[in-house]
Amino acid sequence: MKNAVNCWLFKSAMSKEIVARVSHLSAAYGAFEVLADISFFPEYADLKDKPFMQDLRVQDLLTMSVGHEKEPLRSVIVMQPDWIRGFLNHPIVAKPGSKLAISVNTP
Repeated sequence: MKNAVNCWLFKSAMSKEIVARVSHLSAAYGAFEVLADISFFPEYADLKDKPFMQDLRVQDLLTMSVGHEKEPLRSVIVMQPDWIRGFLNHPIVAKPGSKLAISVNTP
């Protein structure tokens, strides 16, 4: 069983690496700007007045340094029909780019 857990953790860690590389390649080819602010997501413009939202950049999303107290993704996916809105609506307590919050999911 220990090998199965290690394999799952390896896959979870590798998926983050793959998403990061694809994101950076996409940015390099001009698909989006890494330093773009939250206006990159116009459908969430109503969140712009939340604390620290004006400081939030796509780079902070890609580097898991949004400024959340802890990674909210698991609870956001389960509880929200729009997980992106739920993630962005989760309280940001530190200036984006200053606090790393890595999701640590277990099987």
